Amino acid sequence: MTTATMPAALIDWQRNRPKLCWDCNYFHRESSHCHKHDATPPQQFQETPNACPDWKEYDPYDVQAREVPF
Repeated sequence: MTTATMPAALIDWQRNRPKLCWDCNYFHRESSHCHKHDATPPQQFQETPNACPDWKEYDPYDVQAREVPF
């Protein structure tokens, strides 16, 4: 029996995935507020890959980094 192999495109994406606000640990998705910079980035910035040097991979267990901003 042969096993399925992961497609090369998926491997490349995992290695070089675009870093967007939406996937950042500091970004609150409901309010579009960045807790690292205490600001709401403009929509164009949010949609630009690798725009922020402080991007941190999303961690569902890191609640303190994403506290609700109110």
